[in-house]
Amino acid sequence: PEYHTNHAQFNPVYPGIVLMAEEFDTNEDGSYRSIRTNSDGVFMRLWTITKEDGRKLWAPLNLERATHEWWSADGKKIYYCKYNRRESNNGICAINYFTGEHKLMAPVKAWHGFSSADETLFVFDENDGFYRGCASRVGLYNAKTGKKVYINSQNPEINPKSDPSPYHLDPHPRFNAKEKYITFT
Repeated sequence: PEYHTNHAQFNPVYPGIVLMAEEFDTNEDGSYRSIRTNSDGVFMRLWTITKEDGRKLWAPLNLERATHEWWSADGKKIYYCKYNRRESNNGICAINYFTGEHKLMAPVKAWHGFSSADETLFVFDENDGFYRGCASRVGLYNAKTGKKVYINSQNPEINPKSDPSPYHLDPHPRFNAKEKYITFT
């Protein structure tokens, strides 16, 4: 296609549904190309594809921006991190693929995130100014209690902002080993 997609993920339960993301890209001339926004104001990050229905665009909550998408363990929800410049309105959101129900699940400043299988715990990372190699933190949010705790309160800067890393060094936390561990970069 005329735009760059990545993060393709087959649904873990329902065969034939693929989640993918439109991504920032570099044109052939080296210029930067952002994720598109359509004429309805929808940030065109979140897509699903099926053989029967083709591609479908999913609008982020409140027509804001989205990043780092994943399927819920039961395959019913598309999760993503919603962001804007107002920190108080960021968080991890879920869209029910089958009903269209759409809501904020974890009101945290998430850059990347992941949900537990029962969808009560959310691990996330955050930063105070993104660039590749920036300082970051990793936290855990409990949706039952509304409490947040930092697992790592200060991942140090790896590269200075004036010389960002060419590598994708973001923490990308997630639950592993049947949710016994949380791992991150």
